[in-house]
Amino acid sequence: SLIVLMENLYPDYMRSQIHHNRVERPESIYWACHEMINMDQEMMKVVSLSTKLNIVGIDLVSLGILDSCICHPREVFRPAIMRSAAGIILVHNHPCGDPTPSEEDKSTTNAIKESGKILGIRMVDHVILAKGSLYSFSDDRIIYMLETISLSK
Repeated sequence: SLIVLMENLYPDYMRSQIHHNRVERPESIYWACHEMINMDQEMMKVVSLSTKLNIVGIDLVSLGILDSCICHPREVFRPAIMRSAAGIILVHNHPCGDPTPSEEDKSTTNAIKESGKILGIRMVDHVILAKGSLYSFSDDRIIYMLETISLSK
C-alpha cells in the first residue's frame, strides 16, 4: 500500500534533504527524527535551526530509561550553541504510543523556553513523537501522520 511505501522510503528521502529542509510544520520533524518512533526507551534530541528555519543539525541530548527522560537546559543548548543556531526544536518520543504530553513534559518545555530567552536562542517548538502521530506544543494538538500522508496524494 502507499502508506507502507511512504513509511519505508520517505524517511530516507527526508534525511537526504535535511540540510536544505525548512521546518515549517511539525510533520517535518516526524520525518527528520523518524527512527525515534521505533525506540523502546525515551530519548530527546535537539534540532538546531538557522534564522531561516533550516535544519543545521540534530543531536541526541538525553537517553532515558523506559518512559522518562531527564534533560537539563545545559545539555539542550550545548549543541545549539556549538552550531550557532538561531532556534531549536526539542524532540522526544513516547514509546507507549500516545504523544500526549505529561506534566513533566510541560514543565521541561517551560524551563527550556525560558533558558532560551536568556541565551537568545528561540525555542520554536517541542514535538513529541509516537508511531503514526505527534504532539506539537506550538500547535497545541495531536497530528495523525497517516492522515497527513493520505491527504497529500
